Order: sequence, then structure tokens, then C-alpha cells
Amino acid sequence: MYYAVSSFGSSNSAIGLATSPSGRAGTWTDRGIVHSTTGGGDSNAIASRPTGTKAIEGPSVVKRNGYYCLFASYDTCCAGTSSTYKIEVGRACSSTTTTTARTTAPRSWTSTC
Repeated sequence: MYYAVSSFGSSNSAIGLATSPSGRAGTWTDRGIVHSTTGGGDSNAIASRPTGTKAIEGPSVVKRNGYYCLFASYDTCCAGTSSTYKIEVGRACSSTTTTTARTTAPRSWTSTC
């Protein structure tokens, strides 16, 4: 399981990895940091692709029915009524290929692997 840690309001953050043979309490081993950032700057390990005032945050991949689905929060956050934050979804037949992006999750997809 990948997990994120951060110091609020700074770019001091990290993504770590923990593994377990069963997922049960007491069986987890922390494998350490996979990616981290420190110091100033516009990006951090959790939101590492800012595009101006927009950011991509909290990506998560789920495998279901033979597809890999990528979910990520995208756009401008915390700007009051000017916020455009949304969840984008991408789907692919392989974990190493490009996804087909959608800004909303449709009830069914028409393409197949």
C-alpha cells in the first residue's frame, strides 16, 4: 500500500510503501520512502505536477474487470467560488499504457481491451 505524509503548508512531503502478506493488522512492514520533497517550491511529493495554479493530487489506481483505472484530483483548489477542483478518471488495459481520460466517470465504457 502506498501512503502519503506531509507537513501542511510546505513542500515537505513523502510517499511511502508498506506491504503485508494478508492485509491484517500487525502484518504490515514499512518499506520506507518511495519519493519525497523538501524545501521551497511549487510542487511536492503528493502534488508533483502543478500547471500554473492547477495541480494534480492524490492519484490512485484500481484494477477492475481487466482495466486499470486512474483517479486523481485536478485543477484549482481552495479559491472559494473560483475553485474548479474535480476528479478525473483514466482507464487503460495495461498498467504501463496511456489512459483514456474522462472528467466524469461514466456508468459504462464502450471500448474493450
